[in-house]
Amino acid sequence: MNKTELTEKFFQQDKELLFEDIDIKESININNSTLRSNIEKDKITFINCEIDSLQINTLVCKEFIIKDCKINTLIFYGVASEELRITGNTILKTLVFQNTCEFGILSLDHEIIVETYFEIYKNKINILNISGRYNVAFIDSSINFLKIWNLRTMNKSIKFVNIQAKKNEDELKINLTYTYANIDFISCKINELYLENTELSSVNFLNCSPKELTTVRHEDKKKEYKILREYYRQLKKKFSENNDLINRVKFQCIELEYFHKSLDKPYTKDLGVSIILFFNKISNYYGARWYIGVLYLIIVSNIFSLAYCFSIDFCEIIDFNSYFNVTLDILNPIQKIELNKQHPMFLPKFIEFLSRIFISYGYYQTIQAFRIYGKN
Repeated sequence: MNKTELTEKFFQQDKELLFEDIDIKESININNSTLRSNIEKDKITFINCEIDSLQINTLVCKEFIIKDCKINTLIFYGVASEELRITGNTILKTLVFQNTCEFGILSLDHEIIVETYFEIYKNKINILNISGRYNVAFIDSSINFLKIWNLRTMNKSIKFVNIQAKKNEDELKINLTYTYANIDFISCKINELYLENTELSSVNFLNCSPKELTTVRHEDKKKEYKILREYYRQLKKKFSENNDLINRVKFQCIELEYFHKSLDKPYTKDLGVSIILFFNKISNYYGARWYIGVLYLIIVSNIFSLAYCFSIDFCEIIDFNSYFNVTLDILNPIQKIELNKQHPMFLPKFIEFLSRIFISYGYYQTIQAFRIYGKN
């Protein structure tokens, strides 16, 4: 069979359109046809067919099933169905949805999807159990809610290109659950990105960024933190390339936060890195907040003042004025503590020595945070 075309047809109740064991070398078009009924058998089914190009135009049906088929290009144009199910050993190279296709459930359970093109409005679309050896792409599409479940692309990528909500007042939400892939967002307007039990080997943003990453949940907390770190690293990179210093600093801090959380505990392997990250966090929040540096200096100076006073018998010798003077001396790393002359013991001198290290570090970190928007 070279070409079959069904145009302006109406199928009555209790009828179904079944194509089985056919080989279509060129194309088959189903145009302006409607299946309307509450009966479960109102469906179109393709079983064990080889089709080069299949286009479905302006069709309404209850079920659309493709099973054990080899299809080069499948195009849905203005199609509405309660369920589209692609199953079995179907090999599908290109799947295209255009002009507001509406499906209650979109279930794809097959091996190959090269490219997917969506135009969907006010419908929740669920993509289930995809195992793809090639790229999956959502291109030039209007989507309100897109959920991808259990998608594995085997080191290939999912691409979202020029994706936005159908209307400006609508919100676009993308939900990735049990998904293992590289993901690229290109020129998209995404309001929320939700990740659950999802492992992304890379996330790339070009000319877009989600307004909010609402939730990342993973059974393995360490993997969850690594996913978040990669997500914020890519956002930092994007804003850095756009010379947006404020947002770059913001996402760099969050990236470092999740990097610290992702380290192996009890940090025996990464002890040095963990110590550096810990002190960077408590002294100026990774170089972003000068007031944390000031607070660090106040707290550390009082800790060392108390330690110093207890080391020279605080209860008997030190009053409030003496304690205040010791604190001021500790805050000045080049000033020796006056009480050392009266109590030349090892422990007070050692505490004074340590205080100079931590206080000098605090001054340095505070100055660094003040300079954050002036650095290249």
